[in-house]
Amino acid sequence: MGSGSDTDKGNQALAAALLEAGRSNAALARRVNELGSLQGVVMCYDKASVTRWLQGMTPRDRAPEFIAAALSGFLGSVLNSDHGVGFRLRSQMMEPRRWRPASKLAGVLS
Repeated sequence: MGSGSDTDKGNQALAAALLEAGRSNAALARRVNELGSLQGVVMCYDKASVTRWLQGMTPRDRAPEFIAAALSGFLGSVLNSDHGVGFRLRSQMMEPRRWRPASKLAGVLS
């Protein structure tokens, strides 16, 4: 796992989005795991993982994408992983990945 760009203050954007959504750390972790599973990605996040993200740690691989999707579903509005939930842009760190067809997630996100 990489570290966030400003771990002293934590991830304020993620904290604000989670608070606005009215969901617990455990609920976010469950939803991230579910969305990963729908895309064929095995994830084993829990409430402690979310606590680390809130403290400023940047999650690995596609997790920021799934975190943004989970919060977007909770809030009913589109967030992205860099601005909406406070994770730095990862495009320079890894090859971009395409999101699979929305048809698999359409009923799940609403």
